[in-house]
Amino acid sequence: EADPQLIIVGRRELCKGHRFLIDALPDVIEAFPGTKLLVLGEGSEKDNCMQQVARLGLQNHVAFLGFKTHPYSYISHSDVIILPSLFEPFGLVYIEALALKVPVVAFNTPAANEIIENNETGLLVDKGDHKALAEKIIYLLSNPAERNNIAERAYAKYKSHFTTGVMIQK
Repeated sequence: EADPQLIIVGRRELCKGHRFLIDALPDVIEAFPGTKLLVLGEGSEKDNCMQQVARLGLQNHVAFLGFKTHPYSYISHSDVIILPSLFEPFGLVYIEALALKVPVVAFNTPAANEIIENNETGLLVDKGDHKALAEKIIYLLSNPAERNNIAERAYAKYKSHFTTGVMIQK
């Protein structure tokens, strides 16, 4: 099996919670030493994120790829997308993850918990809890069948709730 690839997509701002994912990474790497994290997006927290990665000695595990107009191929080639936002006005990236059949681990916050059903179409953890974030990522990486089941249920929810046709009908 290939080494796990994780991804976080979004502006690098405090509200997006990158620091919690970076704090969770050492536990994930302990369980899966070949883990790679792709970080897509720019923002005011860019330097802080890079310094945190260096401080934790994670440079070989994290790739900062900057802003991508079309992040979809990066997302669809990842095992898990982590969206540790502290708040979101509307969770478009959650819906994109559902559509791309990539399981989501996110903080249990408005937008996330309106789109994702915990343990059904994704995994939600308490806001700010990097240990729980690591546990859920490790759980998904350790259980490919469950990862696939969540992704399939998420895709089914996307098809029934979030396609353009369904949105227009609503």
